[in-house]
Amino acid sequence: MSVPTQLWAVCKYPNPDSGNTWYYVDPDETTWRKGWIYSGNVKVGSGTIPNR
Repeated sequence: MSVPTQLWAVCKYPNPDSGNTWYYVDPDETTWRKGWIYSGNVKVGSGTIPNR
């Protein structure tokens, strides 16, 4: 299921052991909680994602 929403990436964590990248996101103005999301589930709409 896809739920499009705007998220603000606070930081990212590249995991060298698995090769995966995770983002810590803040879903501004929603009832969702802040937390980590796998980069494969994110599409960057504009701007850049901070390194940490």
